[in-house]
Amino acid sequence: MSKTQLKKFLNTLNHDQITEMVLELYAARKEAKDYLDYFMNPDEEKMQEKYRAIITKEFLPGPGRVKGRTSRCRKAIKEFATLHPHPSRIADLMLTTVESIMVYDRRVRWVKESQENAAANTLREALDTIWSNDMMPQFERRLSIIKEKSSGLRHSLRSRINDTFNDWHDTIK
Repeated sequence: MSKTQLKKFLNTLNHDQITEMVLELYAARKEAKDYLDYFMNPDEEKMQEKYRAIITKEFLPGPGRVKGRTSRCRKAIKEFATLHPHPSRIADLMLTTVESIMVYDRRVRWVKESQENAAANTLREALDTIWSNDMMPQFERRLSIIKEKSSGLRHSLRSRINDTFNDWHDTIK
């Protein structure tokens, strides 16, 4: 159903019917509940911490086994972005993903190629987000730390991260 069709349908309903539909949606779908809870009480910091915990749980030691699923990290970033927070918070989650993969690499000394690709792609997306929203001064120090710490990584991940930085610099020139 398109937005136009939905809008026409909603215009045929009265206030009580729309209220009932929203309440049913709230009860039936976790995503709708999260979105409406955030819409009524927009605490960006709390939501960011929730999604940061999901990301760090995938790569950093804690209770249970570290699984290293980059798909969960991408999903967490995407879900957080649907709440329309400030772009700096989205960029922060992206950089958290890259940093977590780097810590994971130093700890286990072996990451899958898909995790290397995810780190490079997420770093590129973060750089694009930071640049397009004029937030470079805010993230410059953190980005330089990521670049410095990449020297202690395995060769393939180190080169992927450095290549991403270099390619990005070439693009913005």
